Amino acid sequence: MCIVMGRRTYEASGKDFPYNCKLNIVITSDKALLQKRETESLFTNFCSKEIIKLAKDRGFTKLLIIGGGKTNASFLREGLIDNSFLVYTLKSLEMR
Repeated sequence: MCIVMGRRTYEASGKDFPYNCKLNIVITSDKALLQKRETESLFTNFCSKEIIKLAKDRGFTKLLIIGGGKTNASFLREGLIDNSFLVYTLKSLEMR
């Protein structure tokens, strides 16, 4: 599986990143992140259509786009979404 996310979703992932899949794609314009090289991850500033092509070239037939809003909107705007799932989670609050 190939997972696609934006920079803020990547940063919010914390210790959970990289996710347990063959490829994690992070869309970013951050120059420092674009220089990162990781085995299971790709940091890129490609547009949604270029990411689809990249995934196809690597043998993937499906992508899981996990957000955020800008990333989801870019794929939706281009008509590249076949299915969508809304997952709502409550943020854990630390009680003091």
